[in-house]
Amino acid sequence: MARNKDAEGRRSHWYMRGGQERKMASEIYSVAQMISERIYTNKAIQFVETLKESAEQLESIHCEAGKPEYSRWNKAASIPDNDFSNEARYKYT
Repeated sequence: MARNKDAEGRRSHWYMRGGQERKMASEIYSVAQMISERIYTNKAIQFVETLKESAEQLESIHCEAGKPEYSRWNKAASIPDNDFSNEARYKYT
C-alpha cells in the first residue's frame, strides 16, 4: 500500500517535489515498521527489509530538494540535511 501511494505522489523527475501521497506513504511505512517489529523481531529479515524500503523512500523525498546541475553523480549533493535524511540515515544503520 505504501509503495502504491508513493508511486502516485512521485513526479516525472527525481528533483521535482512530490505530492501529498508521498507523505501518506511515509506514515504507512512507519505503521508497517511497527507491525513487522511486533510480528517478527527487530533482527528478522522481514523487519530489516521494511526499514530499508522506508529509508529509501525518505532518502528520495530528501533528494527532491536537489538540483540536477549539482547532482550529476549524487542526487543529494548540495542539499543540507533535514528530518528526512536524518531519519533515513538512522534506519539504514
